[in-house]
Amino acid sequence: MNTILQIHFTEGNGDILVFLTGQDEIEDLEEMLNERMESFPPTVDKLMICPIYAALPSSAQMKVFEKTPPKHRKVVLATNIAETSVTIEGIKFVVDTGFVKIRKYVASKSLETLVVTPVSKSSALQRSGRAGRQSSGKCFRLYTDDDFNSLELFMTPEILRVNLANVILQLKALNVANISQFGFVDPPKPEVINDSVDILQAVNALDEKLDLTEHGREMVELPLDPIFSHLLLLSLEEKFNCSEQILTIISILSSENFFYVPKDQKNNLSKVLLKFKFPNSDLLTKLYILNKFLLSKNRNDFCKENYINKKSIKKALMVRQQLAGYLDDIKQQRKKLDKATDEPMKKTKRDYTSANIYSYSPSVDFDWERVSRCLAAGLSLKIAKLNSLGSYTLRSGQTANIHPESIVFYSRSKPEYLIYNEVVITTKTYLRDVSEVNATQSSKEM
Repeated sequence: MNTILQIHFTEGNGDILVFLTGQDEIEDLEEMLNERMESFPPTVDKLMICPIYAALPSSAQMKVFEKTPPKHRKVVLATNIAETSVTIEGIKFVVDTGFVKIRKYVASKSLETLVVTPVSKSSALQRSGRAGRQSSGKCFRLYTDDDFNSLELFMTPEILRVNLANVILQLKALNVANISQFGFVDPPKPEVINDSVDILQAVNALDEKLDLTEHGREMVELPLDPIFSHLLLLSLEEKFNCSEQILTIISILSSENFFYVPKDQKNNLSKVLLKFKFPNSDLLTKLYILNKFLLSKNRNDFCKENYINKKSIKKALMVRQQLAGYLDDIKQQRKKLDKATDEPMKKTKRDYTSANIYSYSPSVDFDWERVSRCLAAGLSLKIAKLNSLGSYTLRSGQTANIHPESIVFYSRSKPEYLIYNEVVITTKTYLRDVSEVNATQSSKEM
């Protein structure tokens, strides 16, 4: 904050772009700047503070492109979305904190997390290039020359910091026999490959000989993480028969930031969660909310009243529409095989751009116990057990807490077992999108 105020009081005209790591950091800085602005002398220009990050509604994001009014200086608080994705006119000063939040996979713990890490030199140069694109400008780096010189030239390639299960599944579908000998441009470590193979075997995509199973061949047809492909195919089984609900849940998880709650209204989120609460399950609660959204008479009002990010819901429905098409192709292929015919299946060409994403018929009346059992079976690799300290222990041995935005966070007693969607590391290690599973469902997995 001090650097921003220093620029405002000592530098000439021009707007300021500040690179931060995430929504929480942006909201904290926005609040501090607003408080400090109250003590500005009458002769000093005011600050027009404009946050921009992925979870922000589109209407709020557009504020950064508005013309700066007289007697004001625009201050854009952004994640790395402003590094290459957008160009904001009028920026003459850049403040680079030197950090970025990325996804990273830790093979030794079979754990994918969101972590804050130093930027690369190329990213730092890209950020400085945002200053003065229309005239001369300045970049203020909040780190030393030695720190800059010690940065990696480029960010670690994604293939070296993510779970390779889907990559290996696709290579197996292409009849690559020995994955470890495949000519990767950036060869991953053997332990990462081995861990990904273990995951594929656990979800029955590969057999003991590391050959593709029939289940694995169907998983290849789905553009999902193998764990979620496995879950979606399980939902077709007669004992579950809940593919409509699982389709929606996976689609919701594919789009981040289901809720958007302004910082000064964070306490109201618990009221919304409790209003739509499903028994100790974020996944079923969000499914229920999305269906209520579709059934509501005024969807815009529904989103405003319940802090729902409409942009996220729209993305989820688009993903759902596409996944439903892929799943229909798999069902048709199964029917062809049942008829024992060699006639090739004709895949339907689907125009997702023109179809109505709101067209499917939702229902708030479904067998939630059956859906819960399917989730427990399909996400058995993402299971955590309550420990003596009141936190949860994952299969890898990592400990984590329930995220405050979870409905389970407000339960009077903590469930003994949970399944979760992702692990986020901020001030603590948190589990997001959790659901309770009973001891019978989880006993084989811990």
